[in-house]
Amino acid sequence: DHQFTTDASIIYGPESIVTTPDGAVVYGESSEHTSPDYNKPMRVFKVNTQGLPDPGFSTPVIDYPVTNKVRVGADGAIYWNGSIMSPVYNHDALRQPILKLHANGSLDTVAFKNYPRNLMVKDFEILPNGKIAIACERIGTYDSADVVMRLNADLSIDSTFMPVALLYNLNHVNHDGDDKIIIAGEPKRAFRFENEQIQNIAILTK
Repeated sequence: DHQFTTDASIIYGPESIVTTPDGAVVYGESSEHTSPDYNKPMRVFKVNTQGLPDPGFSTPVIDYPVTNKVRVGADGAIYWNGSIMSPVYNHDALRQPILKLHANGSLDTVAFKNYPRNLMVKDFEILPNGKIAIACERIGTYDSADVVMRLNADLSIDSTFMPVALLYNLNHVNHDGDDKIIIAGEPKRAFRFENEQIQNIAILTK
């Protein structure tokens, strides 16, 4: 599309990109693309259908982020997942979070308070019902199982969904167009044996 250009907002290698219902493009970068010291604030951008920056969108100053994935939810809310490397935060408690930004890019502080601090999220997906499926590790435990959980739109834990623990390194989350959760990953057991390293796919019911 030659009508679309980001010359006015240079992209340094987006880690994740998503479009909104009105055709705008939201993408998240990692500060590692602009500085080896991770000394740049959060780099999430929103451009219109011609690639021009949205003047009403401005991301909060959150230092040293490395984007993993961005997704758009209801009312234009943006969900961001990645690593926070700033010394402002406790790495053991908040090193791989999901943050919720309002449609204008500001931090949703209510959702920030709701987010469970002992989870390191590897991947997530917004379900058709607006809830969020996540694959994560529980920080500070000796249990090697990864966990699939479901969060509400405000990032609080959805207590109606029973968490599922699997001895898999879960790196992929999706859905079936309904509310079933599709996950994929590699077994954590017997890594030295070739026939135990086959990735598997599982479908979890509502």
